Amino acid sequence: MKTLTRSILILALSIGLILPISVQAGKPGSPNVILFLVDDLGWTDLGCYGSRFYDTPNIDQLARDGARFTDAYATCHVCSPSRASILTGQYPARLKLTDWLPGRKDFSFQSLQNAPIHPALPLEETTLAEVLQEHGYRTGHFGKWHLGEAEAGPLLQGFDVQIPQDWFKGWPKAGYHHPFQLEGISGEPGDYLTDRLTDEAIGFIQQNQDAPFFLYLSHFAVHDPIQGRSDLVSKYEEKRSALPVDEKPFLLEGNPDAGAGSSSSFTAEQLAGLVDNEAYAGHRVLPNRLIKVKQRQDNPHFAAMVESVDESLGRIVAKLKALDLEKDTIILFTSDNGGMAAANFGRPDRVVDPAKLDAAYATSNLPLRGAKGWLYEGGIRVPLIVKSPGQVQPGTVIDEPVTSTDCFPTLLAMAGLPQPADLPMDGVSLAPLLEGKPTLDREAIYWHFPHYSNHGMQSPGGAIRQGNYKLLEYFENGSVQLFDLEADPGEENDLAETQPEVATELLEKLHQWRDTVGAVMMKPNPGFSGGDSTSGEDIPADPELNYPEYVCQEDDLVLSRSDYHEKLEGFWLGQCIANWTGLRTEGVKKTAPFLTDKGWGTNQGRKKQKIEFVLVEEGEVWGSDDDTDIEYIYQSILNENNVSLATPDQIRDGWLRHIKQEENNFLWVSNEKALHLMIDGMKPPQTSLPENNEFYDQIDAQLTTEIFGLFAPGRPGVALKMAHLPIRTSAYREAEWISEFYVIMHSFASVVDPEKSAKEQVDWLAAKARKRLPDASYPARMYDFIREEYENNPDKDNWEQTRDLLYRRHTGVTTDGYNYRSWFDAGINFGASLISLFYGEGDFKRTIQIGTLCGWDSDNPTATWGGLLGFMLGREGVERAFPEANLSGLYNISRTRINFPDRTPDKPGDDSFELMAQRGIHVIDRVVIEEMKGGVDLEKGTWCIPEADMAVQPAPFPTGADTE
Repeated sequence: MKTLTRSILILALSIGLILPISVQAGKPGSPNVILFLVDDLGWTDLGCYGSRFYDTPNIDQLARDGARFTDAYATCHVCSPSRASILTGQYPARLKLTDWLPGRKDFSFQSLQNAPIHPALPLEETTLAEVLQEHGYRTGHFGKWHLGEAEAGPLLQGFDVQIPQDWFKGWPKAGYHHPFQLEGISGEPGDYLTDRLTDEAIGFIQQNQDAPFFLYLSHFAVHDPIQGRSDLVSKYEEKRSALPVDEKPFLLEGNPDAGAGSSSSFTAEQLAGLVDNEAYAGHRVLPNRLIKVKQRQDNPHFAAMVESVDESLGRIVAKLKALDLEKDTIILFTSDNGGMAAANFGRPDRVVDPAKLDAAYATSNLPLRGAKGWLYEGGIRVPLIVKSPGQVQPGTVIDEPVTSTDCFPTLLAMAGLPQPADLPMDGVSLAPLLEGKPTLDREAIYWHFPHYSNHGMQSPGGAIRQGNYKLLEYFENGSVQLFDLEADPGEENDLAETQPEVATELLEKLHQWRDTVGAVMMKPNPGFSGGDSTSGEDIPADPELNYPEYVCQEDDLVLSRSDYHEKLEGFWLGQCIANWTGLRTEGVKKTAPFLTDKGWGTNQGRKKQKIEFVLVEEGEVWGSDDDTDIEYIYQSILNENNVSLATPDQIRDGWLRHIKQEENNFLWVSNEKALHLMIDGMKPPQTSLPENNEFYDQIDAQLTTEIFGLFAPGRPGVALKMAHLPIRTSAYREAEWISEFYVIMHSFASVVDPEKSAKEQVDWLAAKARKRLPDASYPARMYDFIREEYENNPDKDNWEQTRDLLYRRHTGVTTDGYNYRSWFDAGINFGASLISLFYGEGDFKRTIQIGTLCGWDSDNPTATWGGLLGFMLGREGVERAFPEANLSGLYNISRTRINFPDRTPDKPGDDSFELMAQRGIHVIDRVVIEEMKGGVDLEKGTWCIPEADMAVQPAPFPTGADTE
């Protein structure tokens, strides 16, 4: 009942039906208070702090009209902790809210576990808004909250008004351009979120001009996605074009806590020398946990976002002047952490596209070191400007170190209000400094971050600043660094060894402070792998996709994105093992006598190769083949065009861009014919019609369009819709239905009952897919024949018997409608694949072994089942099947295909199963949203797929020529 009452209260407050009980009549003489908070704004991102690229005339004027702090700090280098400190006056360590919400997950490369945090700012904490509200202020929150969901939202933390009303997270729900999909913020095409939030804030000022108000304008900007307003972007693109060429746009930063003797304990000189080293090319987590940091402010989109924020402040001040409120209003302008000069590697295997660096690197914090997510100055030093006519001398510059906790007591003191007597308070009022006092009665400022950051790959740690000295302590190996910030603001010269007495003193004080505030420390990670793991956790959002809000329904199919990522890795790995193993016998046995189990391990393969499992170990690279690269191309077509359904033009363009047009292009028969038809201007599905392509049923690798089944988990109808044109690029009628058979099996693979045996699972999948085959078609009769032979065979190891029957029945003139033409026909290889599937009984190794020995185009059926069973097992399951090998996760598409990005720049042409799977996840994100009308919960890492009819309908059996 308590929960229901709270929900009713939230609704009532959000639509303005009631006011808090504690509100008193406002005092006419009380000053208005505006807290103007910018997200991820770096210390040097303003003209008044040294920027020469970003234009911020209104903020610069605010500094001239008030006091500018040179050494102001956020209490954390990520947002939620700093925001909690601003509103409560307490350190994040005391609040037990030391990371962004909900916080970064643990990875196996971490030697320590991330410390636990509160899931929200606890309701029992007293906020600045609550205190002002109790003294008669009308309180409004506009923009980013990121201190908990609705049950801990602004309306329960002292605010009368909340805009947006339905969004509590740390980033704009649908980006900065209309439609915003935020309740309470309407708009029309062309509107920009920063502008519309300002409109709403100005409306709040207008409505409350006759009583004291507290406006908390907390912009989502300049947080990513980096999306500027188009007119300003054009301005800064022209401005960037006039800049000189930047010889060193990025520098490398290492981990100072790497441990004694570690190869990652690089000096600044060594790091500078490594920038041009081929092994450190590209933008990703580099060897030895190194990353790149941006060195120049030249990002047009980010610059446009900064100027939009500046315009917002200018409009707020103009409204105050128009209403004659400027002299009665306190404005405090600041940021929650440093600028994003290093990319977000919350997903450690992320690779930033070289063409999209402006979306990954926002700004440069020079001359400060580091960035958002770092304890160096670039991560924690922020702008702070305070204006209050009559209280603050215009043009004041204050060098005293201050921090986010000080905002709460400062604003209360400037408003002439008492601080609650029993309130825990780590901050101190800055009013004495604003009145001209040179220093504060405070010994030191502290930081505590017992987590791994998404930006940096450095060790977790803490810090203390006392006077000019700043000490950093790292938690993995206990390393310390000491800097004199007056002499060395860029933190280049570590004094820990030359001034050990200072380091010891500050370290002791840091430890004492942690005890005083009850700081939670980290514990050893029991899952520590000792390496730089890039497993499939925390799959990032697709920056090109809009993720609308979606409430998961009770009947929805809910799947884990990270679990699916691991399964997709298993798909690619399993397919490669099976493909290359099957290639050992491709085309070797087309007629009797065929191979039997006794042929395994013998030198009867192609070119006398040994028939055995082909395993590529770590340090080497899997080569692509036509049974894997066709799927790679189709996934790329969807990724490149940001679509879930490829059009005929997109398929044709993708084929012509990625497939060599000369003879040695690794295509077979129908695919080769389709390619030449497309070169001549024809598009699918005409490229598979018999009158255009007489090889329409000799499709070989085109059977591997089954990846579309994986793109539509549990929804075969969607899978078939996606696969239709790719299949019809080179397959028609029976060959088309066989391809659809495989697609359906792969779609259902994500919802198979895990409690069933492996045999029961593959039998169930095959039975579901059988429903697609028209009973009058030869694939249906072939399926039924092989299934019956398997069930009636008392010796389930004697698969050769059924294979021989298939040969006698289906390679001559037959009575079931199938006329054998060649060993790479769709029909004969469909039959061979069913033999290996049924007799393999779900065992990965046995299924591939049978498929390799069965005959005909053996790598085609093996690749199909290797991918399917690899998906069902996941990468770890495939690896467990081969404990003798340390299997490679690298893949080289350049062996067969061209014009793809270098995913691993130190090895051109290479890709990795992790990255391939991640791009597959992004395809599925789009499919779930656009085709299934479901949702993606990025915080929980799940898909919510609406309930749908999962029945499989037989393919239509045409009576005449298809004239699509």
